[in-house]
Amino acid sequence: MNKTIFCTHCGTANKYGNRFCTHCGAQLVYDASKGASQNQQQSRRDSVIDNATRTINNWTGENSSVPINLRSFFKQVWKSHSQSEAENIFIAGTPSTTPSLSEVSSNPVQPWLYSRVFIGLAFSLLLIAILNYLGINLQVAFMAILSISVPLTLMILFL
Repeated sequence: MNKTIFCTHCGTANKYGNRFCTHCGAQLVYDASKGASQNQQQSRRDSVIDNATRTINNWTGENSSVPINLRSFFKQVWKSHSQSEAENIFIAGTPSTTPSLSEVSSNPVQPWLYSRVFIGLAFSLLLIAILNYLGINLQVAFMAILSISVPLTLMILFL
């Protein structure tokens, strides 16, 4: 039976006996009083997010996870900003917002992931509508899928 220890920094499963994490290089903690179950639960949570971002990233041709840090994502919300900063967010077509031709990819756009998600959600809506017509009351499910269809597919399109 292979024993593993989970990194307290990144949550990666490592071979028991290693002194450092194979993913991030942090020193592994073998302190039994720290609570191995808490360590494993935290690492499972981290690895679920890492695995999800790694899977989505694999669909786009990359093979690494994307670190998600909500603190850094929202840290600019409560800071005061100038009017010009706000305007720059919404202005398009200026030299500061438009990339040069050398920076623009010449590869044709292929929104295959967007199309698959959109078709899947449209099929789900159609299936629920048919079941609803046959007398199975699924109005809540229909409204839930309908409400996430457009935002979810647009998010995937822009990723």
